[in-house]
Amino acid sequence: EHSIPLIVDATQTVGIFNVNVQSMHCDVLVAAVHKWLLGPIGMCLMYIHPKYHDTWLPLDQHERSRVVFQTENYDAMENKICPGS
Repeated sequence: EHSIPLIVDATQTVGIFNVNVQSMHCDVLVAAVHKWLLGPIGMCLMYIHPKYHDTWLPLDQHERSRVVFQTENYDAMENKICPGS
């Protein structure tokens, strides 16, 4: 009714229980992988529902990876949609 995104922190769940974003009906799920997935500290995973893929832009990327995101419609160095896109 109010279009409020459901954002789930699943750090304590991923790796212990089956996690199904479709059955949870969440818009975003994030988890640190160092807990029950035994991944490296500082690494995380994130799921974003496809309905947000065209409207949510990353706040920033590491400067070495920005060129990967550069397209004719997105200026990665300025982190914004190009005029006329």
